[in-house]
Amino acid sequence: MTDELHAEHELVTARLVERLATLVGESASIESTSHGYYVEPRNPEALKLFISTDQSLLVQGGHLGGSWELNYDSDEDMQLAWDIVSAVVAGRVQERFGRRRSVVTITREDGSKKSETGFDGLLALLPQPGWKSSGRLVQYHPYC
Repeated sequence: MTDELHAEHELVTARLVERLATLVGESASIESTSHGYYVEPRNPEALKLFISTDQSLLVQGGHLGGSWELNYDSDEDMQLAWDIVSAVVAGRVQERFGRRRSVVTITREDGSKKSETGFDGLLALLPQPGWKSSGRLVQYHPYC
């Protein structure tokens, strides 16, 4: 990736984070590091976020699932990035846990849902029938 393209990606990410900062106000702290932005809600029952810039925009919310890699060149992906962060801030997010895996589901403002599943290690590749319907479910709270 060229320096110019990387700078453009960083600018898009910074704009997303500025918009997020306006949304969360005093209900969360946002820390900028060399790795990305950490969003720490004051409400301990709310979900933390991590936003990073690289060849793709990475938005993470969840323990294993909830890691979305989004394309900077896609208007649909940029809208999804905002939908993810605003859903997390509003508490419209659930995480279902299975053995060494989880799926994070956000509910957009229009009521549609978007999910992302993550796995941890080789044991996570073993089948675990029914975990998405019977695993432990956490409904995260709003930031304020």
